[in-house]
Amino acid sequence: MAITLNPDKEIVKSVREGLKATGGYCPCRLERTPENKCMCQEFRSQIADPDFEGYCHCMLYYKSKDAKEAAPEVAAKPKEPVATEITITTDNFEEEVLKSELPVLLDFWATWCGPCRMVGPIVSEIAKEYAGKIKVGKVNTDDEPQLARAFRVSGIPALFMVKDGKVVASTVGYQPKEQLIAALIR
Repeated sequence: MAITLNPDKEIVKSVREGLKATGGYCPCRLERTPENKCMCQEFRSQIADPDFEGYCHCMLYYKSKDAKEAAPEVAAKPKEPVATEITITTDNFEEEVLKSELPVLLDFWATWCGPCRMVGPIVSEIAKEYAGKIKVGKVNTDDEPQLARAFRVSGIPALFMVKDGKVVASTVGYQPKEQLIAALIR
């Protein structure tokens, strides 16, 4: 079922002005025909404005009625923060932790540690949920004993929240996710 639009001169004028005023964004605001066509496409097919050039909300670039072309990903979508767990070493500690603009959750762990293997997936979930708000660093205590000594780690898993280069919270041993968040992320 096609929608036939009345090419009333006032409507055409209004739509043309609206398109120009909004820099090409369709004033119909996501209205679609039953064929899932953008309403502005229907209007433009009747307007035939050779002077119009711009983007509509459906991200098609229009030069004129006869020169329509698709534009690949025109509107910059806001980048979603990427959850990352960074391996922290003595070499990158200063840059990744001490100079970090974000608070850093440090997870001291070892491959042979059973509770560490239980906490690891929880730390990964926290990294995903708080992506862009905190940075998560993993410190293997077997590979980085100097960092473990610097943080006075006596048991693992040991988690430290570091803000502006200072430890603001810590916890040792396995705890459920909710308790870790309550203890470390304030």
